[in-house]
Amino acid sequence: MKIQIRRGSQTSKNATLKIREKIVYQCKECKNRYYSYYYFCPQCLGEVASPAHHSATLQILTCPSDEIEAADFLKKLSGKNDFDFAKALRALPWTCLISTDSAILQHWKVCLEAQKFTVEVLPSPPETKKKRRKPHPPLFETPAPFPGFFPSSISSAIRKAAQAIPMASARLQWVDTVLLSFKILEGLYKHPTGRILFYDFIFQIEEEFREFLQDFSRAKWSEAEFLKQNGKLKASFERMDVEVQEVRQQVQEQL
Repeated sequence: MKIQIRRGSQTSKNATLKIREKIVYQCKECKNRYYSYYYFCPQCLGEVASPAHHSATLQILTCPSDEIEAADFLKKLSGKNDFDFAKALRALPWTCLISTDSAILQHWKVCLEAQKFTVEVLPSPPETKKKRRKPHPPLFETPAPFPGFFPSSISSAIRKAAQAIPMASARLQWVDTVLLSFKILEGLYKHPTGRILFYDFIFQIEEEFREFLQDFSRAKWSEAEFLKQNGKLKASFERMDVEVQEVRQQVQEQL
């Protein structure tokens, strides 16, 4: 808990006492503690847990004019293929995500706003008034996961690979590669035109990870071989990152 005292002008005797509780996140694997939320633990790629008592709600107020594209985007981020998104988007405002850490919901908010959704994050569940129409259920009955930049199967395999690498130096190289790919995907999903301009990069990153992880699970690589194959994977992502930055700079210069 952080306590901060702010005084007014030199002639004023009034002082403001500001109390702010620091939120601590902890990795379930290495037990590292952080003051910010991370999808992949920066140390071991483990799952970082958020405190349950700091939960909030996300509402979708309006959606893009193309409801089919909007539904496909929500399906991709949530990984829920059997959810009736079209019906939910016809019943706005829709309480989409509930009982979720506000830091996670802020990531959802940025991604959705980049796709021209209008959303708001509320510190507590909104008050329900009597309505004739029953509200559409939320996407998740439990706390929502992080937006699905990676399919859950790939995220799970990435974490397992980090745990299976016995060499510390090789494991750190693997962490660097994964975090670079995550940075690229995060930028594409949170930039208004990123996902449109570089949709092939999203597909390519997923496919390269699938191939790498399949090979890794089948063969017992030496440290030298692992570093070689990981280096190729990282180099591919670095080329993507450079191209994304160059195109983004060109677009900004033309505005």
